[in-house]
Amino acid sequence: MARSLEEINEYYKNQGRVNSIIKNDLVGDDEIVYGARSLNAHFPSHLDKPTEDWDILSKTPKKAAFEAEKKLDKGFGGDYFETKKAVHPGTWKIKSKITNRGVADFTKQEKEVKYKTIGSIRYATLENAKQNIKKSLSDPESHFRHDKDKEARQRINIYEKKYKIRPQIYKKRSNKRLSLNLFSGRNLFR
Repeated sequence: MARSLEEINEYYKNQGRVNSIIKNDLVGDDEIVYGARSLNAHFPSHLDKPTEDWDILSKTPKKAAFEAEKKLDKGFGGDYFETKKAVHPGTWKIKSKITNRGVADFTKQEKEVKYKTIGSIRYATLENAKQNIKKSLSDPESHFRHDKDKEARQRINIYEKKYKIRPQIYKKRSNKRLSLNLFSGRNLFR
């Protein structure tokens, strides 16, 4: 179906809605965001990597993708998106019919994935990302991902060394503060 110039223009004017619609779709669901968006959710903004699509793990990827597509179409007021089976087994891709670019990939969650809830959305942990990167870098058939994965590993290292409060250090600080407050000689029960 040929699109009018007005329909195409409306899509471009409103394409910022894609992220908010997908985010709203994820709130309260069992899906887990992984990949670049997950890393961006953990990092300070200067370590973020621009990304256009969402990578989402789901126990029912086909159903979840079609539901998200319906919400996107409703949010745009027409039939602007389509869901298709991706090349990777167990993955369903939502694409824009205007740009022909993917906006979300829903992949079958095969195993338990640790996640952290940030703003009501589940994001895979950095530990999970590091395991996936290590696996990818050791697989010669994934050579096409190696530069991307090395760069992601580098950003994780920066975050962990410069910005992340390590739990063991935090505990020590917490205990020290606690002991100073409790044993400062002041009577706390007056």
